[in-house]
Amino acid sequence: MLKQQLSDTKRVNVDLYEKIRIAEEKCRQFEKELIIVKQHHTQEKEKLRRTIEALKSHNSERESEIERKADTSEMLRNELASKTDEYMHTLNVLSQKQEELSMANEKLSKLRRTNLELKEQVMRMPVLEQELADLRVNFEYTTRKLEDYEKALEELGGHLSESKLRMVELKEELLPLSDAQWEKDADVDNCKGCNVQFTVSRRKHHCRNCGSIYCNTCSDARVKLPSNARPARVCLTCYNLLRSRQNSTLTETSSLNSI
Repeated sequence: MLKQQLSDTKRVNVDLYEKIRIAEEKCRQFEKELIIVKQHHTQEKEKLRRTIEALKSHNSERESEIERKADTSEMLRNELASKTDEYMHTLNVLSQKQEELSMANEKLSKLRRTNLELKEQVMRMPVLEQELADLRVNFEYTTRKLEDYEKALEELGGHLSESKLRMVELKEELLPLSDAQWEKDADVDNCKGCNVQFTVSRRKHHCRNCGSIYCNTCSDARVKLPSNARPARVCLTCYNLLRSRQNSTLTETSSLNSI
């Protein structure tokens, strides 16, 4: 994306130079046209002045002639009216030319301001390119930091998930000790594991984890419990469950230590 921005900036730079060239060319063209318009305006003004003077002189002569020639007075009045209309028309043309000249001057001023703005933008291009280079370096640095943070978060998330799972397992390990129902000897006649009937020689043994009553064979396993410092008697089912959890804990601890 930064390469695209740099390419766009260079393209804008080229476009600005082209616009400046076109604007300067237009300015020169308008200046030439303005000179021509001014010359034409001066010529028209001088021509109009001479026309007005000629008309005045002609009108004066005509008026004198009208006095001398009363029979041609109507014709002279019509001619005077025609010349007056011509004079008014010439004044209107002159007024229009003056408006055109004013508009041309205003347009030339706008072009000069535009040309100045374009030149200022071109002068700022090196600064913009340096800012873009700084932004690119900052972006690359931020991207690397972000990748490092994402990796750290992934590792931390994995550790948190493992820790959360271990907490659940520990709660499950402690749950039987707190909620297990300690079976009464009088209520049980057969081993819960092999279903063999208890006798005087076949004694009853409680599983220290789940609280159920088993024979010696079915409860001969030993495992360390949080509530006992020494390995306690448990049934085979609880033994397999607790050993599996202890192995998982050892694996998790080894993994964390290696990190």
